[in-house]
Amino acid sequence: MTSHGLADLADLARRPLPLLRNRVYRVWRGGALLDRFQGRPDAEDGNVPEEWVGSTTVSRLPGRPPDEGLSRVSLPDGSSVGLKDLIEAHPQAMLGAAHVARLGADLGVLCKLLDSAMRLPIQCHPDAAFARRHLGSNYGKTEAWLVLATRSIDGVSPYMLFGFREGVAEADFRRAVRTQDIPAQIASLNRVEVAPGDLYLVRAGTPHALGSGVFLIEVQEPTDLVVNTEYVFCDLQRTEAQCYLGLGFDVGIRCFDYRAAGKAYLARHRLAPR
Repeated sequence: MTSHGLADLADLARRPLPLLRNRVYRVWRGGALLDRFQGRPDAEDGNVPEEWVGSTTVSRLPGRPPDEGLSRVSLPDGSSVGLKDLIEAHPQAMLGAAHVARLGADLGVLCKLLDSAMRLPIQCHPDAAFARRHLGSNYGKTEAWLVLATRSIDGVSPYMLFGFREGVAEADFRRAVRTQDIPAQIASLNRVEVAPGDLYLVRAGTPHALGSGVFLIEVQEPTDLVVNTEYVFCDLQRTEAQCYLGLGFDVGIRCFDYRAAGKAYLARHRLAPR
């Protein structure tokens, strides 16, 4: 759409904006509960297990389309326009003067619907200070998870891995990553069974991996910045650069916060919905 066309769309900010579906590819499988939530009669697990809602954030998965993750708004004439383009053309109308004064033409948040049929890779995310210093980003990736529904898969109850177990030493975890000892990495984290209504704050630096059978809404800082500690996952072979945001092991691994450990930390970050 031309800039003139965008200029003609300022009045869209005064009405609800219907968004086109925005399913995002992942190497791991899931999505059946998300399909059901979206009213699809042929609900099944596959490789588009996430819906990015009202997104102005691009997915960073290698080899995927450069605009994957960006939401599009459906227009009355049957065409569509990028939500990010619309916001940038009419920031105050779309976001409000106070928001623009603080963040500019930047939505400042990303919301996802996510459904896992298998354990996701062990990972953590940088905080904003790390992201500014090393990645040129104003945002890290602190996120919150609200569990909407669950299911048991192959007899395994829905669960997540969250935070280090009490007493895990940094040197031991780094060694498990360096040697790709996946069982040792998994054993380093708290395993927690989850149920609908559970709400967790996943601060940047917290090691985590969603387990199988969990459908949740995730509200987060608007980036796709991930440090992965599993170099091979499903059919994807990651390079060291891909695992550590192009920073190398010694810098990228510093994203992990070893204070994010123990049952007390876990209890503080399990929240009560209000």
